[in-house]
Amino acid sequence: KPYLSDQELTRDVLVRDFLHDEFPHVEQDASLSAALEQFRRHDGERLPVIDGQGGSMLVGTISKTDLLLSLSLEGGRASP
Repeated sequence: KPYLSDQELTRDVLVRDFLHDEFPHVEQDASLSAALEQFRRHDGERLPVIDGQGGSMLVGTISKTDLLLSLSLEGGRASP
């Protein structure tokens, strides 16, 4: 994007000007099937994991590879 090469503009524009506050995520207490459903709905290899109870603090990520490996080791069973 041409405006990104304008150094004066990039100093004045803040990250919050481009912030998206709604994004696919899972809560840390969610089941593996809930995480799998999020991966089905959204492209990507990782999902942010946030604290539960209505919080929004990032506590980590879960990868699609780790999730699928875990499910295959359990024989494909994902708890509801």
